Amino acid sequence: MKPFIRKLFLFLWLFILINIAMIIATTYILKKASLRCSQNKNVLVLGDSHLECAMNDTILNNYVNAAQSADTYLYSYFKLRAFVDDNPQIDTVLLAYDHSSMFLSKDNWINKEESILEKINNYYWLMNLKDCGPFLSRSSFYQALLQAPFRHWSTVLKFISHKKVTVKDLNIGGYNYLMRDKLSEDIQRNKRLLNGNNGSPDIKYSSYQKEYLEKIIAFCEERKIQLILVNAPTHHTAYNVKYKEAYYAYYKQNLEKVPLWDFSNMNLADSCFGDMTHLNFRGAALFSKLLKDSEQKTIAVQ
Repeated sequence: MKPFIRKLFLFLWLFILINIAMIIATTYILKKASLRCSQNKNVLVLGDSHLECAMNDTILNNYVNAAQSADTYLYSYFKLRAFVDDNPQIDTVLLAYDHSSMFLSKDNWINKEESILEKINNYYWLMNLKDCGPFLSRSSFYQALLQAPFRHWSTVLKFISHKKVTVKDLNIGGYNYLMRDKLSEDIQRNKRLLNGNNGSPDIKYSSYQKEYLEKIIAFCEERKIQLILVNAPTHHTAYNVKYKEAYYAYYKQNLEKVPLWDFSNMNLADSCFGDMTHLNFRGAALFSKLLKDSEQKTIAVQ
């Protein structure tokens, strides 16, 4: 019995050591990836799917769109540090700040098990020990680390093949050419959800979003980078009036020193929207061309 137990413990230790070695090797390879952009790319776009789908950086050729669906300010902060360190020419950061950015519901994008599994896999190698603090007590964090070598196998294979690993290999963001035309469906779904619900929404704010937005602001100030909050175009049916009032009130009370480009009321055809809150590829092309051609981009908060 004792020899069996010894062999079992030996096997477990070998299993643990092999997994640790695989995680370390994968982390080393990911850190070798180049986040370097061409010298003309001086504008970094960060945030969630609203800017991921809205800003086409093949049209805005001095932009690099690193926004990603379901990114909170926590993950945007990690990317900001890494991109600026590798790209000293970045002098402007455009950060998504839409009508729901500060709401408590955004905590689900950090705390839910499936969100941790997805996002930690993508971003763990950009995090230091202090960054890991919110996740150290979560089993899904360690599960994500164990999965990382398998999730990044194609990147590892590329590195072993002596090919350059670039930001496109890392799944940490990029412009999303959204081929979606579900605006009518989304409007009808929203009407059903709101049917009979005439009460005022219970608006609470996310402490995570507040903390990491403040870190982004402080980082940009320290590095002398112009930070601009951006509210991308949304369909006029998208948000409850009370949400909009809370949005502008929060901005004026807490963020007024940071410029805001508010395009949420931009008059675009229904065909430009993939759904109520996202531009599809047609809308992104039009919006990006308008941005590129515009000499006066600062939009006053109303």
